[in-house]
Amino acid sequence: MLNRQLFGIILANAILMAGLSLFTIWTYYHYQSVALLSFPISLVILQILGFTYYLNRRNKQLATFLTSIEQEDTAIRFPTEVKNQSQRLLHTQLNRVNQILQDIKLKHGAQEQYYRTLLDQASTGILVINAEGQVPTINQRALELIGRQHLRHQDQLAAVDQQLHQTIKSIGNGEKQLLALRIEEQLVQLMVSSASIISLGESYRLITLQDIRNELDKKELDAWIKLIRVITHEIANTIGPVLSLSRGMQKHLEELPPTDHSRFLHEALNIITERGENLSSFITRYRRLMKVPNPVLKAVSPLSIIDKLRILVSHQLAESGVKLSVNKHIPPLPFLVDEGLFTQALLNLIKNAAEALQSTPDGQISIQVRIDQNHQLNWEVMDNGPGLPAENLEDIFVPFFTNKEEGSGIGLNIARQIVRLHGGTLRAQNRKEGGALFLIALPLRID
Repeated sequence: MLNRQLFGIILANAILMAGLSLFTIWTYYHYQSVALLSFPISLVILQILGFTYYLNRRNKQLATFLTSIEQEDTAIRFPTEVKNQSQRLLHTQLNRVNQILQDIKLKHGAQEQYYRTLLDQASTGILVINAEGQVPTINQRALELIGRQHLRHQDQLAAVDQQLHQTIKSIGNGEKQLLALRIEEQLVQLMVSSASIISLGESYRLITLQDIRNELDKKELDAWIKLIRVITHEIANTIGPVLSLSRGMQKHLEELPPTDHSRFLHEALNIITERGENLSSFITRYRRLMKVPNPVLKAVSPLSIIDKLRILVSHQLAESGVKLSVNKHIPPLPFLVDEGLFTQALLNLIKNAAEALQSTPDGQISIQVRIDQNHQLNWEVMDNGPGLPAENLEDIFVPFFTNKEEGSGIGLNIARQIVRLHGGTLRAQNRKEGGALFLIALPLRID
Protein backbone atom coordinates (compact mmCIF):
# COMPACT_ATOMS: atom_id res chain seq x y z
CA MET A 1 0.00 0.00 0.00
CA LEU A 2 2.80 2.42 0.97
CA ASN A 3 4.80 1.59 -2.14
CA ARG A 4 1.82 2.24 -4.42
CA GLN A 5 1.14 5.61 -2.79
CA LEU A 6 4.78 6.64 -3.03
CA PHE A 7 4.83 5.54 -6.68
CA GLY A 8 1.69 7.61 -7.30
CA ILE A 9 3.33 10.70 -5.75
CA ILE A 10 6.44 10.28 -7.87
CA LEU A 11 4.37 9.70 -11.01
CA ALA A 12 2.18 12.77 -10.33
CA ASN A 13 5.25 14.92 -9.79
CA ALA A 14 6.85 13.57 -12.94
CA ILE A 15 3.72 14.31 -15.00
CA LEU A 16 3.45 17.79 -13.49
CA MET A 17 7.10 18.54 -14.19
CA ALA A 18 6.77 17.21 -17.73
CA GLY A 19 3.69 19.41 -18.30
CA LEU A 20 5.48 22.48 -16.98
CA SER A 21 8.47 21.71 -19.14
CA LEU A 22 6.29 21.39 -22.27
CA PHE A 23 4.47 24.60 -21.32
CA THR A 24 7.78 26.41 -20.94
CA ILE A 25 9.00 25.22 -24.37
CA TRP A 26 5.69 26.12 -26.01
CA THR A 27 5.76 29.61 -24.44
CA TYR A 28 9.27 30.29 -25.65
CA TYR A 29 8.64 29.20 -29.25
CA HIS A 30 5.23 30.91 -29.46
CA TYR A 31 6.11 34.32 -27.96
CA GLN A 32 9.88 34.35 -28.48
CA SER A 33 10.21 36.10 -25.10
CA VAL A 34 12.66 35.06 -22.39
CA ALA A 35 10.82 37.10 -19.78
CA LEU A 36 7.73 35.02 -20.15
CA LEU A 37 9.79 31.91 -19.29
CA SER A 38 10.42 33.09 -15.72
CA PHE A 39 7.02 31.99 -14.43
CA PRO A 40 7.02 28.36 -15.73
CA ILE A 41 10.70 27.97 -14.90
CA SER A 42 10.00 29.18 -11.35
CA LEU A 43 7.21 26.63 -11.07
CA VAL A 44 9.56 23.87 -12.24
CA ILE A 45 12.21 24.94 -9.77
CA LEU A 46 9.69 25.11 -6.92
CA GLN A 47 8.39 21.66 -7.87
CA ILE A 48 11.91 20.22 -7.89
CA LEU A 49 12.70 21.84 -4.53
CA GLY A 50 9.46 20.61 -3.01
CA PHE A 51 9.99 17.10 -4.24
CA THR A 52 13.60 17.16 -3.01
CA TYR A 53 12.44 18.40 0.41
CA TYR A 54 9.85 15.64 0.53
CA LEU A 55 12.40 12.94 -0.29
CA ASN A 56 14.97 14.34 2.15
CA ARG A 57 12.37 14.43 4.91
CA ARG A 58 11.41 10.84 4.27
CA ASN A 59 15.06 9.82 4.11
CA LYS A 60 15.76 11.53 7.45
CA GLN A 61 12.83 9.72 9.04
CA LEU A 62 14.02 6.39 7.69
CA ALA A 63 17.60 7.17 8.80
CA THR A 64 16.34 8.03 12.30
CA PHE A 65 14.34 4.82 12.41
CA LEU A 66 17.28 2.67 11.25
CA THR A 67 19.61 4.38 13.73
CA SER A 68 17.20 3.62 16.57
CA ILE A 69 17.11 -0.02 15.49
CA GLU A 70 20.89 -0.14 15.41
CA GLN A 71 21.05 1.33 18.92
CA GLU A 72 18.25 -1.02 20.09
CA ASP A 73 16.07 1.96 20.94
CA THR A 74 12.46 0.93 20.49
CA ALA A 75 10.98 3.95 22.28
CA ILE A 76 10.90 6.13 19.15
CA ARG A 77 7.43 6.95 17.79
CA PHE A 78 6.30 8.81 14.65
CA PRO A 79 3.15 10.99 14.73
CA THR A 80 0.19 9.48 12.92
CA GLU A 81 -2.19 12.45 13.25
CA VAL A 82 -0.99 14.25 10.15
CA LYS A 83 -3.04 15.51 7.19
CA ASN A 84 -0.86 13.99 4.49
CA GLN A 85 -2.21 10.52 3.85
CA SER A 86 1.04 9.10 2.51
CA GLN A 87 3.00 10.52 5.45
CA ARG A 88 0.40 9.18 7.89
CA LEU A 89 0.64 5.75 6.31
CA LEU A 90 4.44 5.84 6.39
CA HIS A 91 4.47 6.75 10.11
CA THR A 92 1.91 4.05 10.86
CA GLN A 93 4.00 1.41 9.11
CA LEU A 94 7.21 2.55 10.84
CA ASN A 95 5.50 2.44 14.24
CA ARG A 96 4.20 -1.03 13.46
CA VAL A 97 7.65 -2.29 12.51
CA ASN A 98 9.03 -0.68 15.69
CA GLN A 99 6.36 -2.43 17.78
CA ILE A 100 7.21 -5.77 16.17
CA LEU A 101 10.88 -5.23 16.98
CA GLN A 102 9.98 -4.26 20.55
CA ASP A 103 7.87 -7.41 20.96
CA ILE A 104 10.76 -9.51 19.61
CA LYS A 105 13.15 -7.81 22.04
CA LEU A 106 10.83 -8.42 25.01
CA LYS A 107 10.31 -12.04 23.98
CA HIS A 108 14.05 -12.53 23.58
CA GLY A 109 14.67 -10.95 27.01
CA ALA A 110 12.02 -13.14 28.66
CA GLN A 111 13.43 -16.23 26.98
CA GLU A 112 16.95 -15.29 28.06
CA GLN A 113 15.74 -14.81 31.64
CA TYR A 114 13.96 -18.18 31.47
CA TYR A 115 17.09 -20.01 30.37
CA ARG A 116 19.15 -18.06 32.88
CA THR A 117 16.84 -19.18 35.68
CA LEU A 118 17.10 -22.79 34.49
CA LEU A 119 20.87 -22.46 34.40
CA ASP A 120 20.99 -21.11 37.95
CA GLN A 121 18.78 -23.94 39.20
CA ALA A 122 21.16 -26.59 37.86
CA SER A 123 23.02 -28.56 40.54
CA THR A 124 26.11 -28.62 38.31
CA GLY A 125 28.38 -25.60 38.01
CA ILE A 126 28.52 -24.30 34.42
CA LEU A 127 30.77 -21.62 32.94
CA VAL A 128 31.42 -20.62 29.33
CA ILE A 129 34.87 -19.28 28.37
CA ASN A 130 35.65 -17.61 25.04
CA ALA A 131 38.93 -17.63 23.11
CA GLU A 132 40.27 -14.63 25.09
CA GLY A 133 39.61 -16.31 28.43
CA GLN A 134 36.62 -14.13 29.25
CA VAL A 135 33.63 -15.68 31.02
CA PRO A 136 30.41 -14.36 29.43
CA THR A 137 28.20 -16.92 31.17
CA ILE A 138 28.46 -18.56 34.59
CA ASN A 139 25.66 -19.96 36.74
CA GLN A 140 25.08 -19.53 40.45
CA ARG A 141 26.18 -23.06 41.35
CA ALA A 142 29.61 -22.52 39.78
CA LEU A 143 30.05 -19.29 41.76
CA GLU A 144 29.15 -21.15 44.97
CA LEU A 145 31.64 -23.93 44.26
CA ILE A 146 34.53 -21.51 43.67
CA GLY A 147 33.43 -19.21 46.50
CA ARG A 148 33.06 -16.00 44.46
CA GLN A 149 30.24 -13.57 43.77
CA HIS A 150 31.26 -12.97 40.15
CA LEU A 151 33.84 -14.12 37.60
CA ARG A 152 34.75 -12.14 34.49
CA HIS A 153 37.96 -13.86 33.36
CA GLN A 154 39.40 -17.33 33.90
CA ASP A 155 42.63 -15.83 35.30
CA GLN A 156 40.66 -14.63 38.34
CA LEU A 157 40.51 -18.28 39.39
CA ALA A 158 44.17 -18.04 40.37
CA ALA A 159 43.07 -16.13 43.48
CA VAL A 160 40.74 -19.03 44.37
CA ASP A 161 43.07 -21.96 43.77
CA GLN A 162 46.10 -22.32 41.50
CA GLN A 163 45.35 -25.96 40.72
CA LEU A 164 41.78 -25.13 39.70
CA HIS A 165 43.03 -22.23 37.56
CA GLN A 166 45.59 -24.33 35.70
CA THR A 167 43.15 -27.20 35.22
CA ILE A 168 40.41 -25.04 33.68
CA LYS A 169 42.94 -23.15 31.60
CA SER A 170 44.56 -26.26 30.10
CA ILE A 171 41.84 -28.93 30.09
CA GLY A 172 41.14 -30.22 26.60
CA ASN A 173 37.92 -30.93 24.76
CA GLY A 174 36.16 -34.00 26.15
CA GLU A 175 38.58 -34.38 29.09
CA LYS A 176 37.64 -34.94 32.73
CA GLN A 177 39.77 -34.30 35.79
CA LEU A 178 39.14 -34.86 39.50
CA LEU A 179 40.34 -32.15 41.87
CA ALA A 180 40.43 -32.05 45.67
CA LEU A 181 40.40 -28.40 46.78
CA ARG A 182 39.97 -26.51 50.02
CA ILE A 183 37.93 -23.38 49.35
CA GLU A 184 36.99 -21.14 52.29
CA GLU A 185 37.95 -23.82 54.86
CA GLN A 186 35.71 -26.31 53.07
CA LEU A 187 36.98 -29.43 51.30
CA VAL A 188 35.53 -29.64 47.80
CA GLN A 189 36.04 -32.54 45.41
CA LEU A 190 35.27 -31.40 41.89
CA MET A 191 34.86 -33.32 38.67
CA VAL A 192 35.91 -30.84 35.97
CA SER A 193 34.72 -31.54 32.40
CA SER A 194 35.24 -29.61 29.18
CA ALA A 195 33.48 -29.42 25.80
CA SER A 196 33.92 -27.15 22.79
CA ILE A 197 31.01 -25.27 21.23
CA ILE A 198 30.73 -22.80 18.32
CA SER A 199 28.09 -20.07 18.34
CA LEU A 200 27.70 -17.35 15.68
CA GLY A 201 31.14 -18.13 14.32
CA GLU A 202 32.89 -17.84 17.73
CA SER A 203 34.38 -20.77 19.60
CA TYR A 204 33.77 -21.32 23.31
CA ARG A 205 34.73 -23.86 25.96
CA LEU A 206 31.91 -25.20 28.11
CA ILE A 207 33.30 -26.10 31.56
CA THR A 208 31.20 -28.06 34.05
CA LEU A 209 32.04 -28.36 37.74
CA GLN A 210 30.38 -31.15 39.69
CA ASP A 211 30.85 -31.55 43.43
CA ILE A 212 31.05 -35.30 43.98
CA ARG A 213 31.82 -35.01 47.69
CA ASN A 214 28.28 -36.04 48.66
CA GLU A 215 28.47 -39.19 46.54
CA LEU A 216 31.86 -40.07 47.97
CA ASP A 217 30.59 -39.44 51.50
CA LYS A 218 27.65 -41.74 50.90
CA LYS A 219 29.87 -44.51 49.55
CA GLU A 220 32.33 -44.04 52.40
CA LEU A 221 29.55 -44.16 54.99
CA ASP A 222 28.06 -47.27 53.42
CA ALA A 223 31.49 -48.91 53.41
CA TRP A 224 32.05 -48.06 57.08
CA ILE A 225 28.63 -49.39 58.06
CA LYS A 226 29.20 -52.65 56.20
CA LEU A 227 32.69 -53.04 57.67
CA ILE A 228 31.54 -52.35 61.22
CA ARG A 229 28.62 -54.75 60.88
CA VAL A 230 31.04 -57.48 59.83
CA ILE A 231 33.45 -56.65 62.66
CA THR A 232 30.76 -56.49 65.34
CA HIS A 233 29.28 -59.73 64.05
CA GLU A 234 32.66 -61.49 64.28
CA ILE A 235 33.38 -60.00 67.72
CA ALA A 236 29.94 -61.07 68.97
CA ASN A 237 30.48 -64.59 67.64
CA THR A 238 33.90 -64.73 69.34
CA ILE A 239 33.05 -63.13 72.66
CA GLY A 240 30.06 -65.44 73.29
CA PRO A 241 32.06 -68.66 73.60
CA VAL A 242 34.77 -66.85 75.61
CA LEU A 243 32.19 -65.64 78.15
CA SER A 244 30.58 -69.06 78.33
CA LEU A 245 33.95 -70.74 78.88
CA SER A 246 35.08 -68.25 81.56
CA ARG A 247 31.81 -68.60 83.48
CA GLY A 248 32.13 -72.39 83.35
CA MET A 249 35.69 -72.26 84.63
CA GLN A 250 34.58 -69.94 87.46
CA LYS A 251 31.97 -72.44 88.57
CA HIS A 252 34.53 -75.24 88.38
CA LEU A 253 37.03 -73.28 90.50
CA GLU A 254 34.36 -72.61 93.12
CA GLU A 255 34.07 -76.38 93.64
CA LEU A 256 37.83 -76.76 94.31
CA PRO A 257 39.57 -76.11 97.63
CA PRO A 258 40.65 -72.45 97.86
CA THR A 259 44.34 -71.92 97.26
CA ASP A 260 46.44 -68.95 96.24
CA HIS A 261 46.60 -70.32 92.73
CA SER A 262 42.84 -70.90 92.47
CA ARG A 263 42.10 -67.46 93.91
CA PHE A 264 44.38 -65.88 91.29
CA LEU A 265 42.69 -67.82 88.51
CA HIS A 266 39.27 -66.89 89.87
CA GLU A 267 40.19 -63.18 89.92
CA ALA A 268 41.59 -63.38 86.40
CA LEU A 269 38.43 -65.09 85.14
CA ASN A 270 36.33 -62.39 86.84
CA ILE A 271 38.24 -59.72 84.93
CA ILE A 272 37.88 -61.65 81.66
CA THR A 273 34.16 -62.10 82.26
CA GLU A 274 33.66 -58.46 83.23
CA ARG A 275 35.56 -57.11 80.22
CA GLY A 276 33.81 -59.56 77.93
CA GLU A 277 30.39 -58.53 79.23
CA ASN A 278 31.29 -54.86 78.79
CA LEU A 279 32.40 -55.51 75.23
CA SER A 280 29.25 -57.51 74.51
CA SER A 281 27.09 -54.74 76.00
CA PHE A 282 28.91 -52.12 73.93
CA ILE A 283 28.36 -54.10 70.72
CA THR A 284 24.68 -54.52 71.56
CA ARG A 285 24.27 -50.80 72.22
CA TYR A 286 26.22 -49.85 69.12
CA ARG A 287 24.18 -52.18 66.93
CA ARG A 288 21.05 -50.58 68.31
CA LEU A 289 22.38 -47.08 67.67
CA MET A 290 23.77 -47.81 64.22
CA LYS A 291 20.49 -49.29 63.09
CA VAL A 292 18.92 -45.95 62.23
CA PRO A 293 15.34 -46.51 61.01
CA ASN A 294 14.01 -44.95 57.84
CA PRO A 295 12.50 -41.55 58.63
CA VAL A 296 8.74 -41.10 58.75
CA LEU A 297 8.25 -37.65 57.30
CA LYS A 298 5.69 -35.20 58.63
CA ALA A 299 5.22 -31.45 58.25
CA VAL A 300 6.93 -29.82 61.24
CA SER A 301 7.73 -26.20 61.99
CA PRO A 302 11.43 -25.41 62.64
CA LEU A 303 10.34 -23.37 65.65
CA SER A 304 8.65 -26.45 67.14
CA ILE A 305 11.92 -28.40 66.92
CA ILE A 306 13.83 -25.47 68.48
CA ASP A 307 11.40 -25.29 71.40
CA LYS A 308 11.83 -29.00 72.15
CA LEU A 309 15.62 -28.71 71.87
CA ARG A 310 15.66 -25.93 74.46
CA ILE A 311 13.82 -28.14 76.93
CA LEU A 312 15.95 -31.24 76.25
CA VAL A 313 19.33 -29.51 76.64
CA SER A 314 18.46 -26.89 79.28
CA HIS A 315 19.54 -29.00 82.29
CA GLN A 316 22.80 -30.24 80.72
CA LEU A 317 23.83 -26.75 79.53
CA ALA A 318 22.90 -25.16 82.85
CA GLU A 319 25.22 -27.57 84.70
CA SER A 320 28.11 -26.77 82.38
CA GLY A 321 27.44 -23.02 82.31
CA VAL A 322 26.97 -22.93 78.53
CA LYS A 323 24.43 -20.53 77.04
CA LEU A 324 22.25 -21.43 74.06
CA SER A 325 21.05 -18.77 71.60
CA VAL A 326 18.81 -19.03 68.52
CA ASN A 327 18.45 -16.55 65.68
CA LYS A 328 15.31 -14.44 65.87
CA HIS A 329 14.08 -14.80 62.31
CA ILE A 330 13.36 -18.52 61.98
CA PRO A 331 11.55 -19.50 58.76
CA PRO A 332 7.94 -20.28 59.76
CA LEU A 333 7.41 -22.57 56.77
CA PRO A 334 6.81 -26.19 57.89
CA PHE A 335 9.04 -28.78 56.24
CA LEU A 336 8.86 -32.56 55.90
CA VAL A 337 11.04 -34.28 58.50
CA ASP A 338 11.11 -37.13 60.99
CA GLU A 339 10.98 -34.95 64.09
CA GLY A 340 12.33 -37.58 66.48
CA LEU A 341 15.30 -38.57 64.33
CA PHE A 342 16.20 -35.05 63.32
CA THR A 343 15.99 -33.81 66.90
CA GLN A 344 18.37 -36.62 67.90
CA ALA A 345 20.85 -35.47 65.23
CA LEU A 346 20.73 -31.91 66.57
CA LEU A 347 21.10 -33.17 70.14
CA ASN A 348 24.26 -35.03 69.14
CA LEU A 349 25.69 -31.85 67.62
CA ILE A 350 24.80 -29.76 70.67
CA LYS A 351 26.27 -32.41 73.00
CA ASN A 352 29.47 -32.41 70.96
CA ALA A 353 29.65 -28.60 71.13
CA ALA A 354 29.00 -28.58 74.89
CA GLU A 355 31.82 -31.06 75.48
CA ALA A 356 34.17 -28.89 73.41
CA LEU A 357 33.31 -25.89 75.64
CA GLN A 358 34.21 -27.53 78.95
CA SER A 359 37.42 -25.51 79.27
CA THR A 360 36.04 -22.35 77.64
CA PRO A 361 34.79 -19.56 79.94
CA ASP A 362 31.50 -17.97 78.85
CA GLY A 363 30.82 -20.85 76.47
CA GLN A 364 28.08 -20.21 73.94
CA ILE A 365 26.26 -22.41 71.46
CA SER A 366 24.30 -20.73 68.69
CA ILE A 367 21.68 -22.26 66.39
CA GLN A 368 20.69 -20.51 63.18
CA VAL A 369 17.98 -21.64 60.80
CA ARG A 370 17.59 -20.04 57.38
CA ILE A 371 16.65 -20.74 53.77
CA ASP A 372 19.55 -20.26 51.37
CA GLN A 373 19.50 -19.18 47.72
CA ASN A 374 19.35 -22.82 46.61
CA HIS A 375 16.02 -23.22 48.46
CA GLN A 376 17.62 -25.47 51.06
CA LEU A 377 16.83 -25.30 54.77
CA ASN A 378 20.13 -24.72 56.56
CA TRP A 379 20.63 -25.54 60.25
CA GLU A 380 23.86 -24.18 61.72
CA VAL A 381 25.14 -25.28 65.12
CA MET A 382 28.18 -23.27 66.16
CA ASP A 383 30.20 -22.62 69.30
CA ASN A 384 32.92 -20.26 70.51
CA GLY A 385 35.25 -23.03 71.68
CA PRO A 386 38.76 -23.95 70.52
CA GLY A 387 37.51 -25.29 67.19
CA LEU A 388 38.32 -28.54 65.45
CA PRO A 389 41.93 -29.65 64.92
CA ALA A 390 42.74 -29.16 61.24
CA GLU A 391 44.17 -32.67 60.97
CA ASN A 392 40.90 -34.16 62.28
CA LEU A 393 38.41 -32.30 60.06
CA GLU A 394 38.15 -35.21 57.64
CA ASP A 395 37.93 -37.86 60.36
CA ILE A 396 35.39 -36.58 62.86
CA PHE A 397 32.51 -38.39 61.13
CA VAL A 398 34.39 -41.70 60.98
CA PRO A 399 32.83 -44.28 63.35
CA PHE A 400 34.68 -44.67 66.67
CA PHE A 401 36.98 -41.74 65.92
CA THR A 402 37.26 -39.41 68.92
CA ASN A 403 39.85 -37.21 70.57
CA LYS A 404 37.95 -37.16 73.87
CA GLU A 405 38.89 -39.42 76.76
CA GLU A 406 35.33 -40.61 77.38
CA GLY A 407 33.96 -40.24 73.86
CA SER A 408 32.52 -43.16 71.90
CA GLY A 409 33.06 -41.66 68.44
CA ILE A 410 29.60 -42.55 67.16
CA GLY A 411 27.49 -39.44 67.90
CA LEU A 412 28.58 -37.40 64.88
CA ASN A 413 28.47 -40.45 62.64
CA ILE A 414 24.87 -41.16 63.61
CA ALA A 415 23.96 -37.49 63.12
CA ARG A 416 25.34 -37.65 59.58
CA GLN A 417 23.40 -40.86 58.91
CA ILE A 418 20.15 -39.24 60.03
CA VAL A 419 20.75 -36.16 57.88
CA ARG A 420 21.66 -38.35 54.92
CA LEU A 421 18.43 -40.36 55.29
CA HIS A 422 16.59 -37.03 55.00
CA GLY A 423 18.37 -36.35 51.71
CA GLY A 424 20.63 -33.69 53.22
CA THR A 425 24.31 -33.14 53.99
CA LEU A 426 26.24 -32.48 57.21
CA ARG A 427 29.51 -30.55 57.08
CA ALA A 428 31.97 -29.37 59.71
CA GLN A 429 34.40 -26.49 59.57
CA ASN A 430 36.15 -23.97 61.77
CA ARG A 431 34.77 -20.45 62.05
CA LYS A 432 36.90 -17.42 61.26
CA GLU A 433 35.70 -15.89 64.54
CA GLY A 434 36.83 -18.99 66.41
CA GLY A 435 35.02 -22.18 67.31
CA ALA A 436 33.42 -24.93 65.26
CA LEU A 437 30.49 -24.86 62.86
CA PHE A 438 28.31 -27.81 61.87
CA LEU A 439 26.08 -27.09 58.87
CA ILE A 440 23.06 -29.22 57.96
CA ALA A 441 21.60 -28.54 54.50
CA LEU A 442 18.22 -30.14 53.90
CA PRO A 443 16.04 -30.05 50.77
CA LEU A 444 13.07 -27.81 51.51
CA ARG A 445 10.30 -30.33 51.03
CA ILE A 446 6.95 -29.02 52.15
CA ASP A 447 3.61 -30.74 52.48
